[in-house]
Amino acid sequence: MKRNTKWIIGILGIAMLVYTCKTAQNTVQLQRDAAGKIVVNPNPSTAYLSPAESMKTIHLQKGYHIELVASEPMIKEPVAIAWDGNARMYVAELLTYMQDADAKGEQQPFSRISLLEDTNNDGKMDKSTVFVDHLLLPRMMQCVGNALLVNETNSITITSYRDTNGDGKADEKKIVYKDDKYKPSDMNMEHQRSGLDWNLDNWMY
Repeated sequence: MKRNTKWIIGILGIAMLVYTCKTAQNTVQLQRDAAGKIVVNPNPSTAYLSPAESMKTIHLQKGYHIELVASEPMIKEPVAIAWDGNARMYVAELLTYMQDADAKGEQQPFSRISLLEDTNNDGKMDKSTVFVDHLLLPRMMQCVGNALLVNETNSITITSYRDTNGDGKADEKKIVYKDDKYKPSDMNMEHQRSGLDWNLDNWMY
């Protein structure tokens, strides 16, 4: 089954655009029990929600607000993002992940990474370009300089992709790390390695 893209983008938006300001209006009003704990509906509706409707169901702590920066059809099946130094957002789109209950075609290299840009400085992405295509479920991304490091499922090879002519598409590909002896112990993608983050010492592990 497909993930609710609207929920994912709404949640990602919290991490992307959180400011110290008054709480946004039109967010859900919480109910609490006698102990002060938030009352959660154990049987939420499975009805499809628009981006605006999804945002209204998200609870924010006092002093925060959320803004929508991107949604379908600009992106599809987003699972991870990475920012570069020019406030451009790279989005990993897992186009083959669990398209049905049997995960048919999941191991086909049809996923991609798109580059989203805000060209008019209004805080919303308005331009999308497929940065690199034909990937096998890209699971790690990190911007380093003017390149994007990428790792795909079933591998620990890390590849550097770079756009050398400014058209928003990667035209340079270099392998920066490879281990031919590595074989995933479990082909289930949820059980494989993930995360390509800067540590406090400015190294990646």
